[in-house]
Amino acid sequence: MDDDEPSSRQGQYKQKTGIKRAIQLLIVVSILTVAVSGLAGIAAAEPALDGDGTEANPYEITDVTELQEMEKDLSAHYVLVNNIDASNTENHPSLVSHRTAVQQ
Repeated sequence: MDDDEPSSRQGQYKQKTGIKRAIQLLIVVSILTVAVSGLAGIAAAEPALDGDGTEANPYEITDVTELQEMEKDLSAHYVLVNNIDASNTENHPSLVSHRTAVQQ
């Protein structure tokens, strides 16, 4: 029975080592997933507009949705290429709260 004890310990050691490696791999994969999703968020933060946001080629604003895109890059250059009817945004929750804060 004493002869089986060392092989049993070796088996337990290998099992613990395998579990540790699996946990380490899971941690690495998790970190990489967070890093990649963070980079995707950075890429998505740029406005999806015509132009490249430079002074020579400013982003073109043609409607209310594109106007709201400006908040994603306040340091870029923009040009309004036509009149925008924003009357349907009068009671938008974010604007109402902003107006209330300004009035106080």
